Amino acid sequence: MPVLNFVLAQTLLLWRLHRLVNEEDVSIIRVGNPYYQALLGYLLAQVHRLPPVIRVNGNYDATFDAMKER
Repeated sequence: MPVLNFVLAQTLLLWRLHRLVNEEDVSIIRVGNPYYQALLGYLLAQVHRLPPVIRVNGNYDATFDAMKER
C-alpha cells in the first residue's frame, strides 16, 4: 500500500501547511526545489492567494541525469 501511504502523507502535509499559513502572518510561499515541492507550493499559494517563490540554486536536470547514471 505504498501509493496510499504516499497520498495520505501528502494530504496531511498540505493540511498542516494550510493550517500554518492560516495561523501565522505568511506573505509568500517559498519552495527550494523546482519540481514536486514547486507544485505543492504553487497549489498552496493559489489557495491562499499569495505569491509563490521558487528557489533554483543549481542545474536540477544535470543533477538528476547524473544520479540516473549511477
